[in-house]
Amino acid sequence: MKKVLSLALALSIVVFGSSLAASAAEISLATDNLGRGAGDSTVVANDDGSITTATSNISFYLPEAVKAGETVTVTMKGSSDGDFRVWLIDVNEVTNSNIYQMSQNDFTSGDFDKTFDLTATAEATEIFFKAPSWDAKINNLTISELTVTSKEGEEVVADDEAEEADAVEADVVEAEATELPKTGETSNAVLYMALMGLAAVGIVVSKKKLVKE
Repeated sequence: MKKVLSLALALSIVVFGSSLAASAAEISLATDNLGRGAGDSTVVANDDGSITTATSNISFYLPEAVKAGETVTVTMKGSSDGDFRVWLIDVNEVTNSNIYQMSQNDFTSGDFDKTFDLTATAEATEIFFKAPSWDAKINNLTISELTVTSKEGEEVVADDEAEEADAVEADVVEAEATELPKTGETSNAVLYMALMGLAAVGIVVSKKKLVKE
């Protein structure tokens, strides 16, 4: 029983640790975390922590670089009076991921709460917001929340968690097996006791016959 309890505790630690490992990285919306658009007069830091812009593009530095081939899940909340696009870039503003366009994902204007994946084609250091075309401007975009989560990290955690859970389950089964008699052993024990009982009855009957004789 003690072994089963210790294994259950180990499993709870694994689950708790994996939930911490899979936490999202919140992107700072402060003006000192801006890459592109940092000096633009249309970029306004609001009192509630959000940021508003009407320039052609802005970008925010990522907490750590996204390597080529890695996928990140982006969650963003805010509002906009028109269409815009989002993707990953490097320090030279080279496009280093697929492009997510709002108008192609059921958005025209108003509030938004979007979650989507971007896969880096080369190392990326910034997340980039740009007008719907090269010659346009972002139409009063306000970003109130922006988080990026490493998709590979979550998958690795999920795989490790599954493997460790399987190992714990196997140990629990083994522990239960050592604490409880096997079915075959139980049957053999019952049969042995029954035979011993019959033998005892036979001896008693034999003694009674001898006494009578």
